[in-house]
Amino acid sequence: MMVRGDLPDDRKDDDLNDEVVPLMKRYSRMSQIGLEFGAPAIIGLLIDLQFDILPWCTLFGALFGLVIGMVHLFKLSKQSMQENDKP
Repeated sequence: MMVRGDLPDDRKDDDLNDEVVPLMKRYSRMSQIGLEFGAPAIIGLLIDLQFDILPWCTLFGALFGLVIGMVHLFKLSKQSMQENDKP
């Protein structure tokens, strides 16, 4: 990984931004999908523990997170395929 001080003198900050910005967008999308899968199940577990109705909200949260995460993953893969088809 490059640090700003490691750049050769002939490279500019814009070159670094051209490399870093797409990677940061990609990592941001990946972490968002991970949270979409896991967060609803954790919230469901907390509700179950609060009201002592285990495992119903946890199961609902896990299924909800799975559906939401898969829909988002499908949209991102479709968008990625369209970007790769552009000349």
